Amino acid sequence: MSETNAVADKANRIPTDHVAAEESTTIALRAHAAHADMSSVWTRLLGTLIYPRAEVAHSDHKRFISYRTILEADDAHGVLQILWKESPYVSAEVLRAANLERTFPRSDITQHGLAVALANTPQEVSAIVTRVRNIAVAGAAYGLVNRTILNQTRVVISGTRLLHEFMLELGQAQYEIAKHLVTPSEHERS
Repeated sequence: MSETNAVADKANRIPTDHVAAEESTTIALRAHAAHADMSSVWTRLLGTLIYPRAEVAHSDHKRFISYRTILEADDAHGVLQILWKESPYVSAEVLRAANLERTFPRSDITQHGLAVALANTPQEVSAIVTRVRNIAVAGAAYGLVNRTILNQTRVVISGTRLLHEFMLELGQAQYEIAKHLVTPSEHERS
């Protein structure tokens, strides 16, 4: 499709009447609010279910703050979600029911291997390895991630039972938010 056709196609999808424009705006506002609510649930549950369990909070306050900052980032949620999905706590049957499959079906997940899977280009791998390593170290400090150091450059990472329990709790809370996204409000039913 040419650039001109792509712009024309996009323009054709923009609502032209007032009612359709308001409906699109309403849907967009609700979707963005739900995303913000889901992000805040991630942070809230880390604060109530995970952080209080950690001994690192009592031993090194600066490290605790650093790990908290790492775990509260969106990319940490993504990395931990992958480690959970790939963990033995999520069965192949459950994955099939969710229309998902394992990304690493035949091997252990290494920090480097996960970075390669996440990178869009080879040039990104190094920076992503560093980020994955930081997330894995922070997750391990709170019992969410197991790290097995095989040698200086090979570290296997996996999700723990605590990560599984946390993700179940998070999923339930986020499901409740998502239900409101697709359920019409009282105003829309009238």
